Amino acid sequence: MAVVAVGAQAARVETAARAAMGSRERFVMRAHYTHLSPTVFSKIVILVAQVQVSHHSAGAAVPRLVHAEGNEDAARTDGGAADPLIGQALWRLEDARSRAVEWSARIRNLDWAPAPGLSSAGDPLYHLAAIELDWLGSEVRGDDFPGGWEEWFPVDVRDEQGRLSEVRGETRERHLARLSWVRSGLLATLRVMTVADFREPRVLPAYTVTPEWVLHHLALHEAHHAGQIAFLGHLHRAANS
Repeated sequence: MAVVAVGAQAARVETAARAAMGSRERFVMRAHYTHLSPTVFSKIVILVAQVQVSHHSAGAAVPRLVHAEGNEDAARTDGGAADPLIGQALWRLEDARSRAVEWSARIRNLDWAPAPGLSSAGDPLYHLAAIELDWLGSEVRGDDFPGGWEEWFPVDVRDEQGRLSEVRGETRERHLARLSWVRSGLLATLRVMTVADFREPRVLPAYTVTPEWVLHHLALHEAHHAGQIAFLGHLHRAANS
């Protein structure tokens, strides 16, 4: 009976949550939390609905996962690269990064998680840096990793169950410095690359990719986890309001 009651309450408040959340936020909710039990998932839905509805009730603008039109940075597509094609790809990647950093800045405690066994905002920040380094070193640079990378990545990116590793106790500054360290290496590599090399296939045992595809994939990956971080921020504010 208790589960039914919670489920009924979740059904009611999810309607309000759907009105308050953008479509990308709803996608992130489904992608990351629908594996939970009905009781736990219902509680999470209630939390985010409460914070979103409270924003609307107060007349406050609810943050979205898109930037306002007219942003001057949106007109910059050179990416600092010699070739415009590569520059545009780098700009898209940098724009996705700015959103991830912006959303994480709104979370007071990056170690907070909505429930035991779930990710905190710090976990995807660590994951983003690790995955970018892996693609850069393995695929783009041909198994050439920058020296000192072990100091930045003391734990594997995933645990034994395949979930994002829990990265706790690190400062916000450390997370951002790690992201910046990896990104600086990627930018230095790609900005001087020719279009021919940018589109040169990298043949690996399991697949073949080009640096062009790698940047496309990394931008999508970054945007996906930026949405996850944004959603965790909603839950964090609801739980601590």
